[in-house]
Formats: sequence, C-alpha cells, structure tokens
Amino acid sequence: MRKITAIAIALLAVYPALAQELGYKSFKLQEDNRPFKVNTLFKSSEGFIYAGTTNGLYSFDGINFKRITFSKAAAKDTVTALFEDNKHQLWAGFKNGHLARQVNGKLEYFQPEEGTPAVAITSFAQDRQNNLWFSTNGEGIYYFSNNHLYLIDSANGLSDLHIRTLAVTDNGDILAATDQGINIIRNNQGPGPKKASIIGPREGLPDYYVTAITPAGNNRFWIGLQEKGICLYDHNTGQISVPPASLNWTYGQVNALLVAQKKLWIATEDSGLVRQPAFDKAALPFFTRTNPQNKITSLLQDNEDNIWMTSPAELIATAGDRLRLLPIYDDK
Repeated sequence: MRKITAIAIALLAVYPALAQELGYKSFKLQEDNRPFKVNTLFKSSEGFIYAGTTNGLYSFDGINFKRITFSKAAAKDTVTALFEDNKHQLWAGFKNGHLARQVNGKLEYFQPEEGTPAVAITSFAQDRQNNLWFSTNGEGIYYFSNNHLYLIDSANGLSDLHIRTLAVTDNGDILAATDQGINIIRNNQGPGPKKASIIGPREGLPDYYVTAITPAGNNRFWIGLQEKGICLYDHNTGQISVPPASLNWTYGQVNALLVAQKKLWIATEDSGLVRQPAFDKAALPFFTRTNPQNKITSLLQDNEDNIWMTSPAELIATAGDRLRLLPIYDDK
C-alpha cells in the first residue's frame, strides 16, 4: 500500500501581473512542517521531472510528486546533481560526494574501486566514447572509463578545483565552468589522464568567474558570469561575443541559463528570472518577488513548454493544464 508522507506542496499567491504573461504557480516542499530546499531540477528523455532536494530525490510525472528511495531503507542524502546517461539510466550526485544510480525504481550507490569524492557533486556529462564525467566542488573533475576512475585536477592543468557545471561540445570536448575561466578537456587525448586548457580574459572572456554554460546551437554556448552578465562562446572558432545587454549588466550573478521558446532565460542571484529575446535585444526582468527572495538557481522546460525554476524556498512553474497540487507519495 502506498503511504502518504507528511510532505505537502502549498500553493502560494499568484501575482496578477505575472499571471497575465505566463501565469506562475509556486510551491513549497516541506516535511513535518519543515520546508526543504530544491537544489537542482532535471527532465528525463521520457519527460519526467526530477527534483534533487535536501530531503532526497523526487520525481513528478504530471500528476504526483513521489520520493525515490534507496534500496537500503535507512539511506538518505542531499541531492546536488542529476543526469541521465545514453542508456536512459538516472544518476544522482550528492553533497557528501556519493554517487547513485536508479535501478528498478530505487537508488543504489555507485562505488568504484577508487572510491568517491569527499565533496559535493556539481554536474554530470557523458562524452562521445560513452565515458561518464562528473564535477565536484573542491576536487576537480572525474571521469569513469574502462572500469577505472580518473581525476583531472591542478596537476593536469585545471585552473580551479571548484567546478560549477559541465557541458559537452559537438565534437566531444568537455567544457567546465570555474571561478578561473572556462576549462577545456579535449577529446583527442586518448585514454588515461587528460590535460585541461583555459579560456579567460586574455582570450576575450569578460569575467574570470564562470557560473553557467548552456548550448546555443551550432557548437556555440551561452556563458553565465558572476558580474558581467552573459556572453556567447563559439567553440568552432574560439571567438567570444558580448551582447549589448551585458555591457552595463545590473542583474547580479547568473546562476543558470536555459534556451527555450526562442529566447534565453537567465536565472540570477538578485533579480529573479531575466529574459533576453535575441543577442542584440535588451535583457529585461521577467519574474521577481516583492521580497528579498529574488534568487533563482535552476531552470528547465517541460514537455508542455512550461518553465520550471527554483528559489531558496520554492519550486516555481508556469501554469499548465497538467499541473496539479497533490501530495507527494512514498512507496513503502
């Protein structure tokens, strides 16, 4: 029998002015009247939405939020990164450096012979050779190849061990966002340890502090920065272009980027959600609160074209016909 846990999603006020444009709904996830934080959002190839939280992993199938438990009943970790590999297996990374895979509906820890990091997992990627990569907040970048776990750190040329996120280029190179520029690990280095090269202000990057990377098409990538807004990096040519909107950026640190609905959506630290319709157009605030909670940390687009985002206290989504307010269920 399914047990309804003491977790609820509470509907907050919808601001009329915002509702006229997209119609936002916001939700709080809480257990025993104690709210917990959504750290990351992910959409699977089947369209299911997953939320990595301080209370574990949840999935949303269009009707229910459901907690995905570990095969070991006592296990519970703070989820900091989510990914689906090319075999459609879901991976989760945790604050304590653990890794897990979803097997038969349950999470099982992945325990390579070399061990796992002792710091938070921040991102995943998979290269063209099907090697699984994951980044950390303090130990650099790992990749798993031929049943061996390799580490890329300062000894391999990595400029910073605190990696914000990873991205894979069209030709299979790995891009890493760091506080010391964009680090590139080329895919033509063969098996074994790999070297990193760096793109920084000398190469035209407006700011050393890179906070987000997302594909823009044709092997180009939107880059989010701590103080200088955004720029467009062309991996084919190495050229970096700065849109006019970033020349006098006033919206604070960029936390996440999403290309959806033919626009660039920008999650910021201080100014909520900002929308830029084109490279040469102005970036304008699209969603803000009337209180200090203007921080947006994650973005995704679901199969109904709704935009989902997270703030420190809420899970926020555009209104959709399939979006319902229901309890979270826990199979036990």
